[in-house]
Amino acid sequence: MKRVLYILNDCMRKFTYERTAGLQRAIQEMDEPVNLYIVRSDGYFEFASEHNRGEYNIYRLPDYRDFDGIILDVNSILDADADSDSYTRGVLYTVREAAASGKPVVSMANDIDGFHYVGIDNYRAMKSVIRHLHQEMGLTDFWFAMGPADNYENQARTSALLDYCKDNGLPCGEDRLYSESFIIESGIRAFNELYARHGGRIPQAVICANDHIALGICHAAESAGCKVPTDFYVTGFDNTDVSFSLSPSITTVDQVCWSMGDACMDVMRRIWAGEEVPGHIYTPTELVLRETTGHPAPGTGEIRKQVKEYISRTSRVTDFDYKLTVLQYQLPGCRTIKEMCEALIACLSTVNCKGASLVLDHELLETGKQIEFRERMGRMRDPGDGMPVEGYSDRMERIFSWEAGKTVRFGRKRVRSTLDVTDYEGPGENHLFAPIHFMEHTVGYLAIWDCLDLIRIQGVSSLVNTLTMGLRAFFVRRNLSYINQVLAGISMKDNLTGLYNRLGYHDLAYPLYQQVTG
Repeated sequence: MKRVLYILNDCMRKFTYERTAGLQRAIQEMDEPVNLYIVRSDGYFEFASEHNRGEYNIYRLPDYRDFDGIILDVNSILDADADSDSYTRGVLYTVREAAASGKPVVSMANDIDGFHYVGIDNYRAMKSVIRHLHQEMGLTDFWFAMGPADNYENQARTSALLDYCKDNGLPCGEDRLYSESFIIESGIRAFNELYARHGGRIPQAVICANDHIALGICHAAESAGCKVPTDFYVTGFDNTDVSFSLSPSITTVDQVCWSMGDACMDVMRRIWAGEEVPGHIYTPTELVLRETTGHPAPGTGEIRKQVKEYISRTSRVTDFDYKLTVLQYQLPGCRTIKEMCEALIACLSTVNCKGASLVLDHELLETGKQIEFRERMGRMRDPGDGMPVEGYSDRMERIFSWEAGKTVRFGRKRVRSTLDVTDYEGPGENHLFAPIHFMEHTVGYLAIWDCLDLIRIQGVSSLVNTLTMGLRAFFVRRNLSYINQVLAGISMKDNLTGLYNRLGYHDLAYPLYQQVTG
């Protein structure tokens, strides 16, 4: 049986599910048995660098040499310190380990030297946008609201726009370009900055690097008294839920993300078979014209498709959200890790997961050794103090193992700091590994068997964050309980002699006196 490692930074994107589902479908259709191991983080532009560092540490968990193929979906990984070139430097560890493994490596949506590229032709796809605006709609005056300057996809999309303008004699100076990030607030700041640069004059169209930036442009324009598409046009990219559901709906580019998963596994299959494979495999795109460029609203067919998907997903989301709310209520009252795991299982069972395991650092579990007063300050240690900030310790322990329909197994069992913590090795399966950390301090991870439903409803982050907060609160309570016992012991003894003082004799002797006297 072959094993494929999928390194994924999720950020709760819709197309994460589409790519993962495409991979899973292709694996199940292959002639030989293959399992997919998804090592997932959720680093994000606006999160603290310490949090992102804790998230990305999960990439140090697997031994890349243990797999028959590696897929990198790392285009959105930020450097933990968020310095310049943060996207570029953030992928260095994964790139280095994947290259050193000697195994076939496919980079999805990010062109990395030495690896096979599978994804859309960002340059050609973005050119189709400006070509339509220029040649079909007769527009000649544009602003460009783009994403991070060091991001591969953004670089290709920006180059396409500037090259087209230069080739066709259209204005494209620096005064028309704003580049920051892929979030909505970036679009808001882009419009305000460009609007100020041009003294309140607006262009015929603003072309954006993605749909979220386009949404920000629309919001900021409305605040400035401008309307889309009445006063100017706006385009996005990626065809996210945002582009369809808003009014006006956003003209965008559909990446047909399902095809990327199929293409990645086809590359793997051909490499395993000894075939020659091109360095770049491009998957299809489609220009979707909607209201922000003056085109009609989505048609009946598209609406029905979206509504069907929405209803299907919403029913799952509703059940999961209810169970998640119950979990958030139950965790603070749990007196043991076992009780926390039992509450977690009830939540996972609503999204068709077949099993799960929780792995924690041995040192975290040894409360008596972890709790101490800092010298002179009398301050309690944080539960994460002493935990690794780079990699995982070699003393990780599996706390429980659950398989649907079978008895839950509890008990601490030492595991290697790799992905070999699950007993579920049937062909065509997927296993997800998500980090548990207290900011930058790594304390463990959650392994989930068969996770597509959970990814589909974008529930991984909320589940893991809820569990993490519950664990942190649990260990803080244990620390406080221990400290209270220590303080009680100190208060009952004389500091100089160590003998019991009046309070000590009262607290210890009085209950005995009551027993004797009845």
